[in-house]
Amino acid sequence: MIDSGSQSSLVSEGFVLKHQLTCAPLRPAIPIQGLDGEPLSKGSISHVVVLNVKLGDHSEFKTFGIVKMPWDLLLGIDWLQKHNPVINWKSGSIHFLAATQVAWVLWLMFLASWILILSATLVTWVLITQLKFLAHQFLHPLTLRCSQLVISSG
Repeated sequence: MIDSGSQSSLVSEGFVLKHQLTCAPLRPAIPIQGLDGEPLSKGSISHVVVLNVKLGDHSEFKTFGIVKMPWDLLLGIDWLQKHNPVINWKSGSIHFLAATQVAWVLWLMFLASWILILSATLVTWVLITQLKFLAHQFLHPLTLRCSQLVISSG
């Protein structure tokens, strides 16, 4: 389970007991509470376990707090912020962008922003050129007519 509202990643007591995992005491214990401010589970995380988490090609050792909960494993905001995975909520899939993919995405964003800037500059230049041309076409005949006027004093 993924829960961006959980400050840390957790594993259930039942999962730890079922798989006879070695846990370590956590001192001081970390108090835990729900969104309503009420204590959850036993009210604190007093033990942790290190697990090898594998998701597709991704593998890592991660420390989990042990609590009573209905899910075997919960990846919290600590894990989400570290990895920033791409999550497809519709299909339920998680993907990790490789550094090269991130670099390409950033490069494409940079390129797109420059294309927008250059397009705006080109449009502005065309408009100014057209305005100058129209102004010249409109004002030039007036200038000729005014220069042909002869002012005489009576």
